[in-house]
Amino acid sequence: MQDNTTNDVKAPTNPNVIELPFGSEVEGTRNGVFLILTAKAPIYENHEHVPEATRPVPHRVVFMVQRWDGRVGFPGGRCEKGETRLEALKREALEEVNVDLSTYGLETAIELCTHHIVNAKFVVHAYVSDLGEVGTTVLRGFSRRAVDADHFLSEGTPFWAHWADYGRGKGKDALLKSSGLASAVREELEAFALRFPD
Repeated sequence: MQDNTTNDVKAPTNPNVIELPFGSEVEGTRNGVFLILTAKAPIYENHEHVPEATRPVPHRVVFMVQRWDGRVGFPGGRCEKGETRLEALKREALEEVNVDLSTYGLETAIELCTHHIVNAKFVVHAYVSDLGEVGTTVLRGFSRRAVDADHFLSEGTPFWAHWADYGRGKGKDALLKSSGLASAVREELEAFALRFPD
């Protein structure tokens, strides 16, 4: 008997999360926006245990939130009535991590992906803002300012996650395999990996 199946179609990681064309809406659901803030920085510049040649090398990081429900996700949330997605993104970034997107020239966030979380009746739209290559003092500044966000702790605690591919199940690999990711975050990270392979 001949096997006519194909391996070209990848089964969804989570059947409860359905990818949609960016910006799609689903009748009877709420919309939310989430910001993947990313940068490359020499995060090992002051570590003696790291080989000297590696210390100045910039590694990619992403700004994430350890949420109130114990899950890991990105800053963001529900769009308010009458609010555009970009207006909601700017408001949520300010409320949750004290980042004024217009101050940093990040208002031109890249549209990344849209997913329908079926059991939550929620459609999430993920955007990326790339700081480019920066020093670690810039990353520390974002972390310090986040403490002054209006929703700090009540919504979650932000942190910079390693996106570098260290191999051996560390960095990007560990993050993608984590069972502690919020709904659609794994799918957002997979989309992010395609756009930012480094």
